[in-house]
Amino acid sequence: MINLSKYFKQDIIDTNQVLKPIIRLVAGGTAYYFALDTEKFIRRTTIFNVPDNTDRIPLPCIDKVSNVKVSSDFDSKKLKINRLRVTLANHYDLNTKLSEYMPTNIINSTLQLFYKSPTTTTINTHDNTDYDMPLIFEGEISRININDTKIDLTIEDRTQIKIADKSVPYMSIDKLDQNIKDGVLEKYKKDTNTVPMTFGMVDKAPILPYLEQSSDRMLNILFDVQPTSSSHKTAKIPSLLDSMPNNYNNTLYIKSSNDYIIWEHEVDGNTLKFHNQFMPKFIVFNSNGSTGNYLLPELQSAVQTNIDFGLWSVNGLFQRKVKAAYASDGSILDVADLNTEDITNTEFENIESVHNHGNKDNVWYRSGDTIQSLNDNFDTGLKNYPSDSDYATGRWIVLKLDEGISNNLLTYRIDGIRVGNTIMLADYNLYQNEDENADTPNATSLPDEAEQTGFFVAPIAEDVWKNLVTPLLGSNLSAQVKYQCILNALLSQTDDHIGDAEDFIDDDEPELIENTLVDNINVYENAPIYLDKNLHTDGSSKFWGSVGYNNGLNNLQQWKTINGLYYGDTGAFGNVLSNEANSHGSIAIYEYFPPYWKNVNSYQQGLRMNNIGFLQSVLVEDVQQEEIYASITGRRNQFYTAQMDYSFVPEIDITEEPEEILYTDIRAGEDGTFTMMDERILYIILQYWFKNAHDAWFADQLAYNPDNPIEQQLSCNNTASVEENNEFVNNFVNFSNSEYFLEELFSPAYDWTGHNLGNYITIEDMQNLSNFDDSPFHKSMYFFKNYIARLALLPLKFLQTFNAVQYAYEVNQAVSPSYWLANSPLVSHVVSFWNMARPLTKHLYTYTYYAGQDYDQFTDFSYSGGNVEYSLTLYHLPVETSGIWDVTYYTIFNLYNVTSVGSYDINTLDDWIDNLYLHFDNFSYNFMKKLHQGVYNNLQWLNITEVDYSNIDELITYYPFAGGLSYLEGSELSIEYLRNNLLFLHGVEQIEEQETSTEGIIQKPSDIVMNILTTEMGYAKYDENQVQGNETIIPDYNQYDIDSIEVSRQAHSAYKMGFSIDKKTDGKKLIENILKESKSYPRFSSDGRFGLITIKESYTYDDIDIIIDTKDIIAYKFSQSKREDILTSGKFFYRYDNGQNNYPMYIEKSISNIMPSYTGFDDYNLTSSDTHKEINLRYHVDTGTVENFARYTLLNNCNPHNQIEMTLPLKYMEMSVGTIIHLPLIKKEKIFNIDYSVVDNAAGQPTYPLWIIMETNIGANDFRIKAVQLHYLGTDGNHGFVFPNGEYEVLGCMNEYNTTYPTIKNWNYNRYATQHNGIEIPYFDINGDGVIDVVDLVALVNMILTDNYSQAELARGNVNGGAVDVVDLVNMVNTIITLGANNE
Repeated sequence: MINLSKYFKQDIIDTNQVLKPIIRLVAGGTAYYFALDTEKFIRRTTIFNVPDNTDRIPLPCIDKVSNVKVSSDFDSKKLKINRLRVTLANHYDLNTKLSEYMPTNIINSTLQLFYKSPTTTTINTHDNTDYDMPLIFEGEISRININDTKIDLTIEDRTQIKIADKSVPYMSIDKLDQNIKDGVLEKYKKDTNTVPMTFGMVDKAPILPYLEQSSDRMLNILFDVQPTSSSHKTAKIPSLLDSMPNNYNNTLYIKSSNDYIIWEHEVDGNTLKFHNQFMPKFIVFNSNGSTGNYLLPELQSAVQTNIDFGLWSVNGLFQRKVKAAYASDGSILDVADLNTEDITNTEFENIESVHNHGNKDNVWYRSGDTIQSLNDNFDTGLKNYPSDSDYATGRWIVLKLDEGISNNLLTYRIDGIRVGNTIMLADYNLYQNEDENADTPNATSLPDEAEQTGFFVAPIAEDVWKNLVTPLLGSNLSAQVKYQCILNALLSQTDDHIGDAEDFIDDDEPELIENTLVDNINVYENAPIYLDKNLHTDGSSKFWGSVGYNNGLNNLQQWKTINGLYYGDTGAFGNVLSNEANSHGSIAIYEYFPPYWKNVNSYQQGLRMNNIGFLQSVLVEDVQQEEIYASITGRRNQFYTAQMDYSFVPEIDITEEPEEILYTDIRAGEDGTFTMMDERILYIILQYWFKNAHDAWFADQLAYNPDNPIEQQLSCNNTASVEENNEFVNNFVNFSNSEYFLEELFSPAYDWTGHNLGNYITIEDMQNLSNFDDSPFHKSMYFFKNYIARLALLPLKFLQTFNAVQYAYEVNQAVSPSYWLANSPLVSHVVSFWNMARPLTKHLYTYTYYAGQDYDQFTDFSYSGGNVEYSLTLYHLPVETSGIWDVTYYTIFNLYNVTSVGSYDINTLDDWIDNLYLHFDNFSYNFMKKLHQGVYNNLQWLNITEVDYSNIDELITYYPFAGGLSYLEGSELSIEYLRNNLLFLHGVEQIEEQETSTEGIIQKPSDIVMNILTTEMGYAKYDENQVQGNETIIPDYNQYDIDSIEVSRQAHSAYKMGFSIDKKTDGKKLIENILKESKSYPRFSSDGRFGLITIKESYTYDDIDIIIDTKDIIAYKFSQSKREDILTSGKFFYRYDNGQNNYPMYIEKSISNIMPSYTGFDDYNLTSSDTHKEINLRYHVDTGTVENFARYTLLNNCNPHNQIEMTLPLKYMEMSVGTIIHLPLIKKEKIFNIDYSVVDNAAGQPTYPLWIIMETNIGANDFRIKAVQLHYLGTDGNHGFVFPNGEYEVLGCMNEYNTTYPTIKNWNYNRYATQHNGIEIPYFDINGDGVIDVVDLVALVNMILTDNYSQAELARGNVNGGAVDVVDLVNMVNTIITLGANNE
């Protein structure tokens, strides 16, 4: 409301009062004052001007001043620009024109309009006094027309000028730093493209990718200019929201036609994540393709023709769901002759459960979405296959897949092991007995060599059936050999397999196919769906994951790839590509009675399943040519989500030189002393590292006991296979980079209770490990994980990179196979390489704590424990070599002259930072050189022709990790980030944090609009010197109507809006459109502050700002909003997909379901189809928020709104847009049959005796308003409004039990009701017509089957108000039968 002074208020009590306009124009540093031309007396009246601290006499030049109108459109929510028009008489005195007296150019000059009453004499824009004239309008002159007699001025609100005609986002590509602009990928260099701005949780947000200028292997994925919050996973198959096959949190996506490929950007830790900072981004480091930074990259293709992968070829994962399924009993070999219409699917229960996705749409989901499995499982039933069963007999399911993509399949590795390219994702349970307490008959009926039964899963490949299966069926082979050959043919993995088999057939040797892929006895060994013969049941929950609890299929088998052509190809060294991912459209799941079990062995099993899908690993040939999207939660800044104290804003004097931080201070920490990381703690960290890697893969083979040294742990596994050895090495290295493990281990909350740490260290020593020393060197997880751990694990990285275990196996198999089996390299190699981590870590910490000193005295590392004792002096042990295996233990530990530490001048932290890479790289180079020489000279592991592995320098060119860490600077490492992290932990330049009730995520409409206005449009900056696009900008609360902002925040307390914009957009229109999807309206107050008008759900008497005296009303007119704007139902589409330009999700709402008392269809002669709309919610992503907004939209639009235009005396001029007024009945007459002076009822909805002003029009003689009547937007009738000393009335159903059906409760019973509305809707009356019949039963069943119902509709079907189940359906049927019998 306008601030009016004491005596101004007194003056305007007189209803006949006329005000005099006073204009203050500031141009060229001079203030000019004008009054009405006709008021000559004003020359004798002194105006005291507070800004100038002078008395002024206005010039009598004002000819005409327009009214000042402020409005916000109730329907469109358009923000109207406030304008003022002034006409001045063009004369100053008898000899001079006014245009000659004033400056020649007054465009953009400030003009203020004040209204003077008889008593007020002061112009005051600062502290208020009792004699102030009110400031009615302030703006800038935008247009001027001068003629001989008149000067016409157009003035626009200066605050609105700041946002008019401004496009957002602000940061277009042309404004970026040149280094970034030059690296932007060509696909994104469009005139309309900008750095995106993202608010809330967006699943496929656009990004701006650019290559780092210094390296073509570093791709920056820029999310926004302002700090963002976090990333999240999305998936079409729910289990992938829990975890991916490699436990990567992949949150980048590559558009592929009408779908997306999940980019495996976290492979090998190749992504650095930078949220919560200015210019937030991911930095993706790619190790595929070339490894050099070429001077002329355009020549790469000419010199790299022998390399399969391009520089930015990347691994992706594509999800394929099943769109139809058919099942039968017989043999998989029968399917070739069947038509789909011949398959009835009646042999099994719930075949639709194989592919119905829980009756949810086939779209992308995120954690928190209401998705879950249904409890109806497909079930083959238990079937026994006696030994005399027909060859190849068994049950089968044919799956029709949805559309695939043409990308080539790429062999996928899980923990470093090649597993195939197509992973089965299914919830299934394979059982051999219905009773889990019964026997396991397969344990005795199967051959000794056979370990399991199962179902094969393989594509139906035309070439296989046409070229192999058909000829084999017609061959003269014995039945046993024939059907075994056919099984091998069905499971062919590659074209080579088919070609070889075709050659065998052509050479009349088809029997040679028999043993190519499948063992004759252990037939189901590689079946993806399998059951160990000693288990009652086993299975997987890889489709639904954690949301599959309804189906009871909660087994935890590992990720499994399928069989068959292309999809079953596990790849080979140097050959990891296969055919296109969409090579097949059908996949079969089938049993196949083993030919060599006939007349000898039998088995039984049954299969339950609840949905299946597939995850295909594919190659994206050049990600630079693709559209990339990210799943992120956008902008985060607490200054926009709560009113913060400005004292927390740091004041930085850029002219002051920053104080240098001493190295010794960082080392010592706050307590002034330091304790270097004890080797016992180092050992236990590494020990638990090992334990976690160990538990992940060898829990069933190794008996872990921390009292035993690691060497003994590993010696338990002498017979481990090569693949198992490789698995362990890869898992160990990958696990060592596990942020989860390290964060857990270093957490003060880590519970060490119960750990048997043996002779190594006491539990007390491990308590509060993070508080072992307060030095930032110790506390920095970033330093430990990215610098210490990386170098400490160099030996294992070496072992992993060069596939040394595999190569040693191949060499020694040729020499002595028995020796390999007796001496697994897990003992001889991994142990030795593993043990080096301890002395390496010791050395690295020694440099960290003793940099700049001669510290040979600190390099002795001794340790004894368990059964192993050894002493290592890091630099000066003699070399001992005595044989081929010697390198695997003693030689590794007897490296000498690893590095010459030397002496550095280390005085400050910056000195230490500057020398860090120099020292670590020098150390790494010399260490790896000795390690390489020992391995190469003794074992000749690295005999690969592409590189001269005898030359360490050439080796480093191809494998730069061997040369240290500096090569990772700017990609995976940031020395500047390390410096800032150490300073942060040291407490330098830390800003005290305020306690707030928010997380700072900008997702409410009020907060989003504030952020756009300030950061993108430059309005209301706390520091006007802040530059858009160059820093995080803080808002000036004084330029916002914070009270109205807070009201909006409360009304949207549960709102989580979300959207991304990456194209130039009109900022004003964007704000209007965002607020259209909210309960708030935009407005500017008369003093130029931006605020919001918010429609609340309910109001009370205390919400009244002003009560209108009907005697004061000069003129009025009532009207009503258009009947065609009435909305009774809607389909609300949301979660806009930025890549596909569509809305994948929707909800449906009807007023009849949320407000059963609604009578508008009869009252207004409406039909449901005429009042239904489909609404696209561009700025909504959250289901709960959409439910809330849909409810609000229907309740606010199910009735027409009464409107009034009134002309009032000037004493009401303090009212403004958003003011709530109460209006008694004018002439005691209702309007449109509504008594607007009390709480009344419109079609079952309470209407308040309250009006909200949506337009004000201030003139010198009167004050005009437009207002809209408010409605109660709840559904229980409990409107909450009562006059003082009045009676509270609520209209609603007062009967708890139905009058027609006395034993059944009314669903619409309202315990708050004080006046019965005559409407009763019993439970089970789904359509709300007052009658329970078969129509209601059919409607309820259809809603449940199609998953298309509201909570209200469910409540009508369950007398307890909960979700409907079978019991409720049975009760409903019984009720209808009983009612029918009673009626008869």
